[in-house]
Amino acid sequence: MNYLGLAQPSITPIGELSSQPSTVTTVTTPEEAIIYLEGKVVDSAPFMGSGSYQLQDETGTVWVLTNGTLPQTGETVQITGKVTYQSIPIGGQDMGELYILEVEKLGANIPENTSTVQPVVDTDTEVKPISQPDPNEFLLPHKSNTK
Repeated sequence: MNYLGLAQPSITPIGELSSQPSTVTTVTTPEEAIIYLEGKVVDSAPFMGSGSYQLQDETGTVWVLTNGTLPQTGETVQITGKVTYQSIPIGGQDMGELYILEVEKLGANIPENTSTVQPVVDTDTEVKPISQPDPNEFLLPHKSNTK
């Protein structure tokens, strides 16, 4: 997205993100930690109050953790996020995972082949008032007004 003619940020290819903890740099200012990603949503996992989705581009895939609305599978999104590494030690080895903490969703594009349900409004149908039911039909047989 290009707001007010400002320079468009550089999109980081997902394949350039490294899953090694030593290459995830520690930065001093939050602005330096922000990266721009763009890709197609290929999977999602809702959580209570948040969720994550897997973003894919031509170079690879990465999971994105969000507190916002999950995008639809097949949707192309552009986001800003922070690279995060979660260490998972198993048997003396680090089996950790790199993921992105979504900071902002910049844009989304739903693919044209995805159908959305639209309500059908029939303008030729005459609107008829709802008639009130006869109160006697709801009375119990022994309380009816007929003798």
